[in-house]
Amino acid sequence: MLGAFFAFLVQVINANNMSVSDYGILSSSLALCAMLIPLVGLGFEQYIYKYSAENNFLIEPLIYPVIKYFFYYLYFVICYFFYFKF
Repeated sequence: MLGAFFAFLVQVINANNMSVSDYGILSSSLALCAMLIPLVGLGFEQYIYKYSAENNFLIEPLIYPVIKYFFYYLYFVICYFFYFKF
């Protein structure tokens, strides 16, 4: 409940301090992230179970690709935001 309140408060502060077009870009970027985040988890949990069972329950080799994917995704979001901002 407290997290939802702070999220609302940040949205209000952003709306008051940004122009209409800037807030629209921010809002569309957040909406895009919200739509793509569920796709990240599709099948990943089952893959971890299968991979760990086949490799004596070692998941350390999966850590680097997950971190790499996270930074690629973060780079995409930042590029998307700056592409439509300027």
